[in-house]
Formats: sequence, C-alpha cells, structure tokens
Amino acid sequence: WNDSATNDRCYTLTFNSSRHFFFCTSGNGTTAVCGANTSTSAVPLSGWHHIAVTYNAAAGTCAYYLDGVADGTETGLQTSLFNSDKPLLIGAQDSATPEAFFDGLIDEVRIWNDIRTAQEISDNRSLELVGNEANLVAYWKLNNNYLDTTANANNLTASGSPVFSADFP
Repeated sequence: WNDSATNDRCYTLTFNSSRHFFFCTSGNGTTAVCGANTSTSAVPLSGWHHIAVTYNAAAGTCAYYLDGVADGTETGLQTSLFNSDKPLLIGAQDSATPEAFFDGLIDEVRIWNDIRTAQEISDNRSLELVGNEANLVAYWKLNNNYLDTTANANNLTASGSPVFSADFP
C-alpha cells in the first residue's frame, strides 16, 4: 500500500534481491520506515511457500514467518499507519506507476486486524478459509476470480498481470 507520487504510503511487504522479505511502514504517508532486518531465510526459488508477517503497531515491531516457522523479527517500525485512500496492490509496489513486479505466482492473500500467533500461522497456512473467521478483514483466494470472500467485499481489480488492486480501508 504505497503511492510515493502522492505521499500516500502506508505499508509494504516486499522482497530484496537476495529473496529475503521485509516489511515497511509509514505513519505520516511521506516517510517509509524499513528496519535493518529482513526474514532470516531466503525464500527458495522452487515450490509453493507461505509467507506471513505480523505487525504490532503499539510496539513498532513485526515478526516474519516462512512456511509456518518464525523467521526473524524487526524493531523500530512506525507505531501507527497512515490512513491512505490509495488502492492496495498485490504483485507490485507503488500504485502511481506500478513497479517492482513480483516474478512468481500468488495463491492467496489474507489480511487480519489482529496479531496472529505463531501457532495460528502454523496451523492455518495450508488451509483454505471460509472467509468469516474472526478478525479476518480481507481474503482473496485467487481461485479464478478476484473476490474478497469476507463480508467486507474488498474485491480486486486486475490492473495488468500480475498486478491486482483493491480499495481497501
């Protein structure tokens, strides 16, 4: 959720050139804060992999998970998120002019409004959810459609392969 042209940054989950993933936040929309840490492990090039990040705004921390296993932490992130009205992008970054495209396939995306526990992440990483689970605010299965299966109906719009966007609160 990052539009640098209009200073509407909120948060970003992305990969570096070494295939480690990291999380950035912005409290004011202008300045993105990315800590010095990334996931401990590089995401393997082959096969399906589950990636999760939990963000604790009160503490300004996040925890990384790869295939259901804790894989590093981050400190020094913003303690609030900017309330951007720009679309959430999946598969690219910067909604003004999408760039940094993800080179791979994305099976599903889930956004929760609570901090998932390590046990919840491990137990549910390979399960297809119903969409009515407590604290699940957006869930895109990406099973031949772009529908959000939660009651929030944050449906995606194809913006050119492999980019999808949603007007997400």
